[in-house]
Amino acid sequence: MKPLFIRPWNCLTKEKNTNPRGGDGLAARELLKYDDVEEITIVDLDPGVTELARTNNLIVGLNKDSLNNEKVKVINGDAFQF
Repeated sequence: MKPLFIRPWNCLTKEKNTNPRGGDGLAARELLKYDDVEEITIVDLDPGVTELARTNNLIVGLNKDSLNNEKVKVINGDAFQF
């Protein structure tokens, strides 16, 4: 089982956040709780994961529809290349 946050916290700033391998939307859900967060970029290799997290009712219920939030940008690609 992978932990909820699997990236170093130094990817964070108060306004802009990068979340490698966050395709499930759970970390984005937590970051969206803060009003001063302006932008979240999620980089996930598998587009199937991000699509499932955007459309599956059970997962959308867990991630509070975070991947469809206007502050969240999803990039499907290798986080090491980002």
